[in-house]
Amino acid sequence: ADIEILAMNIERHLQELGVSIRPAPHHQRQFGVDKHALDRLLKKEVRYQNRQALLHDLNSLAAIWQLRGGQPQRKLVVGGKLSC
Repeated sequence: ADIEILAMNIERHLQELGVSIRPAPHHQRQFGVDKHALDRLLKKEVRYQNRQALLHDLNSLAAIWQLRGGQPQRKLVVGGKLSC
């Protein structure tokens, strides 16, 4: 029951932390990611047991790169808010 309550309120809790949920961006060639190289790096560094988990992380990282406009970030928090 506790998990169901948390799940129902997750977006509100994230907003309270300054995290906003955004749809995945459309692919922009100029901010593209070499997914093959990233796939190899993730396999090497994380050693996934589940291919679906690797693909999820790969797509998430590529989307974050697109949302950031191809600009690397050293900090997760920018202006007091979590920046992904």
